[in-house]
Amino acid sequence: MADQTSSTQAASQSEAAQASTSATKDSASGTAPTMSTSINSMADLQNKAPEVYHQMLLSLGMTICNRMKDGQDRIKELNRKARNGEA
Repeated sequence: MADQTSSTQAASQSEAAQASTSATKDSASGTAPTMSTSINSMADLQNKAPEVYHQMLLSLGMTICNRMKDGQDRIKELNRKARNGEA
């Protein structure tokens, strides 16, 4: 289970890195965003680098789902131990 989570997170980070290096146009200046591009809000990020914004949302959603699944698996294991009389 941990291997699946870490491989999923690695794939997500790889996709985010690819999205951040793609040549998106900054709507305000007509140039691709650089490391010195200032982002002040999520809406600003969505306008200046839509691929990065999209990948960030996917990553956040995946993190939430993985944490929920980990919690559910932990509760299932605790319930199984309680049913079997294990400490």
